[in-house]
Amino acid sequence: MEKQSKHIPFEEFADNLASIIEKVIHDHKPVYVESQSGELIEVKVAGPTDPKRREFTADEDKAFLSAAGSWSDVDTDEFLKDVYESRRSSRPPVDL
Repeated sequence: MEKQSKHIPFEEFADNLASIIEKVIHDHKPVYVESQSGELIEVKVAGPTDPKRREFTADEDKAFLSAAGSWSDVDTDEFLKDVYESRRSSRPPVDL
């Protein structure tokens, strides 16, 4: 039988913040903090609970490796000059 979700009053949460956060991270189960007015706030781990690196397919590996060095022929100084030039505005500045 699954244990009911844990509800704790805000005062207990505030007094034991570090230990409660560690427990949420360790157990991967949310804790519900209850305000004096009865509203509930869920505290849970934001990221994946079981992070595993997925394996790439042969096609994905090939596509990734084909991109290596694809910008080697770009003149970076000219590229930056073009970027900054395109950011200039022909409009007069606005005086507030």
